[in-house]
Amino acid sequence: MTGEELAEIKAREQAAAPGPWWISANFKIIIPKGGALEKSSENMIFIARARQDVPALIVEVERLNAENERLTRELDAAVADLEANDKCQTCKDYNRDDDSCYRHYGRGAGGACEHHDNWQWRGVRE
Repeated sequence: MTGEELAEIKAREQAAAPGPWWISANFKIIIPKGGALEKSSENMIFIARARQDVPALIVEVERLNAENERLTRELDAAVADLEANDKCQTCKDYNRDDDSCYRHYGRGAGGACEHHDNWQWRGVRE
């Protein structure tokens, strides 16, 4: 959903009578002030466009939720990678096997790994 599409939906929502709205037994839309909803063009446009707007908003919420879940997994994996009591990825890549290469400062005989400042997130490994 583009910003322009979202702005159009928001403008329709703000132009319509405030809610919540209810349906009476004879299918009239009732607004909180106790009366029937007046048939203004803004209210009718809001109602008519709801059929397209609501599904579009649902798709956008689902897309954002999926992106949030993916980013949360990546963040969790990055944090776990950084917190691991293990050698840095550079030293793993080069099969370095001495005690001087621990990511955490103060660990191992040589303290911090000389590659610590070069650590790069390499993505989720599944």
